[in-house]
Amino acid sequence: MTDTNKIISENVYALLNKGSVTQKKLAYDLGIKIDTLFNYLKNRAKWDSNVVTDIARYFNVPVDFLYGNPVNANTVSDDKKSRNVPVLGKVECGIPIAAQINQTYDIEHLLIDNASRYKDPFLLIAEGESMSPFINPKDYLLCIDDSAKIKNKSAVVVSFKTEPENYEANAKLYYDLDDNHIMLYSINTKFPPTVHQKRDIAYVYKVIKIIRDVK
Repeated sequence: MTDTNKIISENVYALLNKGSVTQKKLAYDLGIKIDTLFNYLKNRAKWDSNVVTDIARYFNVPVDFLYGNPVNANTVSDDKKSRNVPVLGKVECGIPIAAQINQTYDIEHLLIDNASRYKDPFLLIAEGESMSPFINPKDYLLCIDDSAKIKNKSAVVVSFKTEPENYEANAKLYYDLDDNHIMLYSINTKFPPTVHQKRDIAYVYKVIKIIRDVK
């Protein structure tokens, strides 16, 4: 196989590793068979130029980067900071969060700028209007599991224990009342604050970024 084929494979491997994307996930998103992608990567088949273009678009890098040609450093430098983040579900509509965390190859991913600084970030799609205009329906909420970053008035996603291994989640503003209780409140004053016992809460996730107008 040609040197060009090997260069493409090496660069695709690098992007997979940096973006924490599996080969199965990439093949699924590109609409090709996993065996086809595997043969490309192992240099058992010549790379299809259309597939190479699709991979460049998927990882938001120039096609020339995959071919090993010189490119403007600014066009790929953000790759180290960007990260493909899984979209685990919707918030405020009862979809469990925890049950979906390990199903990464079946889940939509979005390339998010500056997400590599966070450990295990994930996205949820906002539903409802209780947090408008701060959080609007269909906004993507970039969340992390880091209790040290959660302060009073932080935007959070709280998942409540409803039955064993099943959770319902809500996006609200957080206020720690005492050792046993928290208050959750909304931007929209039509939705009154609610007080909850900490023992009824499964997880509290910090919302670190609100992403709007995702196409």
